[in-house]
Amino acid sequence: MTHHKVQYPVLFGQGDNQYPGMLALDDIAKNETIIKVPSREIINTKKAFYSELEEMFFEHPELFSKTLNDGEDMILHSFILHEIQKGKDSIYHQMIKMWPKDTDIVMNWEEEDLDYLQDPTLKYEAERQYNEMMDSWNRLYAVLSKYPKLFKPESISFYRFKWVFILTTNRCFSSNWPGVCQMVPWADQINHENVNVNYDCLDAKTGERLMTWDEKLEVQRQEELKKEDSKGRFLTDLKNDLQELSNKFDKTTGQIIQVGSGPNEHNTIRI
Repeated sequence: MTHHKVQYPVLFGQGDNQYPGMLALDDIAKNETIIKVPSREIINTKKAFYSELEEMFFEHPELFSKTLNDGEDMILHSFILHEIQKGKDSIYHQMIKMWPKDTDIVMNWEEEDLDYLQDPTLKYEAERQYNEMMDSWNRLYAVLSKYPKLFKPESISFYRFKWVFILTTNRCFSSNWPGVCQMVPWADQINHENVNVNYDCLDAKTGERLMTWDEKLEVQRQEELKKEDSKGRFLTDLKNDLQELSNKFDKTTGQIIQVGSGPNEHNTIRI
């Protein structure tokens, strides 16, 4: 899990505002692998679903169905809350210990701090995100509280859910594979600028992997070409329709001649 071009851990910031991360010691080339993590160390929605919580997930498709926008998020949140509750008995205990306790997100800011930004769009986004979190919490708590044998009351408190919600929002890797939204140890410590970051998943049994970055770009390019082609066909059809309408327009009377089946063989519509 090491690479000669990176150093970990490194503390960034000063005084009480320091946080751990990974430092690049040299330029990292495109598609160059700097870290590999075995699948046994990763938390993902597939593992979460086929865990001891599986029966609960099946009993509440209205909350955990993959057809819902946040169904897989709910699965992941439930699983992480359950693993935190296990403490040292969790196989993910070391990763959970690494997660910062003071992680933050814009929805967590005070109203006064948001006003200082003088950015109504960002303030609206913070309010939207907070409302989304509260809706998720209310729906999830209503279900988890029905399973006292799986979840102790203190393990599903609002503050613990809020911490998990912020963690998954900040640190979760989504992927092209269905049902593989994942929390990846070590990799989530990498600090990067606001640019695209490439990561890949490899199935050790089948050898199947996600697309390379170049392949992803090519897919995006083909999708854009399809959109342009569709747009071109639409404009052509629109032009033909307007031409046909123009041919039916009687400029002397200001009427559109509409072919009909009446005794006069056509009707007219005044415009």
